[in-house]
Amino acid sequence: MRLLFLLLLFLCVGCQRHVGSQPVLSAGRVDVFKSVELVRVYDGDTFIINLPDTIPDVFSREISVRIRHIDTAEIKSTDTCERDVAIKAKTITHSLLKNAKVITLENVGRDKFFRLDATVIADNVDVGKFLLDKGYAVPYEGGVKSKVDWCKKLK
Repeated sequence: MRLLFLLLLFLCVGCQRHVGSQPVLSAGRVDVFKSVELVRVYDGDTFIINLPDTIPDVFSREISVRIRHIDTAEIKSTDTCERDVAIKAKTITHSLLKNAKVITLENVGRDKFFRLDATVIADNVDVGKFLLDKGYAVPYEGGVKSKVDWCKKLK
């Protein structure tokens, strides 16, 4: 019980606003992370990051992020067309994030798998919107995924 109290106290004391590359906190909730470090890209809509050094490592290293409002083809699909689109989406996401000078996570929350769910901006490019515009993603707001004909998306 004492440990829980100390953890809550630590979290409440940390509820302050910062600027620059620091996390922006309001009412105990993180809204924006600027200058996150890319670790690796899993697929078109999911990647792994390290957060800025102002947060203890246990909360900030190897954090999975899902791009908000989109769904891309599944990299482990048995469908050849879906897997081909997934590889292309992953390549685009990797290129945008790896080459970015600044990666920013906005409107940060959690998804159903406890990953960070965020609007992802790479050097002023909204990655989710970019993938949608190029046809490598479909709109997604959680829940049941819609059936997508990824073979049509390839053409």
